[in-house]
Amino acid sequence: MRVTLILLGVLTVAPACGPVVVAQSNLHVSHDGRRIVTDDGAPFFWLGDTAWELLHTMIAYTPFGLSLRLDLSRLDVDRVRAWWFDPRMGVSTEIGSFPARGMHVFDPPGEPGRGNDWVLVVDDEGAGFPAPGKW
Repeated sequence: MRVTLILLGVLTVAPACGPVVVAQSNLHVSHDGRRIVTDDGAPFFWLGDTAWELLHTMIAYTPFGLSLRLDLSRLDVDRVRAWWFDPRMGVSTEIGSFPARGMHVFDPPGEPGRGNDWVLVVDDEGAGFPAPGKW
């Protein structure tokens, strides 16, 4: 099962202790159509993992192409398959398959900087999910 996030207004996260607002202003797509920004134009960073199917997927966004460090043991699986998804072109590149143990650093393609945004998708290898963008 894949879930697509369609953002309309303020994104609210609801943990067991109650709702937490993660953005204090309205969120919208940037003028260049490449990222989510706040009213003042600041990039909005959201790192999340899904709670669907016993945590079989992690999704992380890096707006400037910075390395992402994820604890793969947070997923309730034996092995994961990781992909970089290019939101500018709608294309996925497979990173590889890894044991779901401990911290792992993922370095996106290209040099860090404005305009080098990427989405990291880490799935349960055994679930047989297609590449991101092929849902």
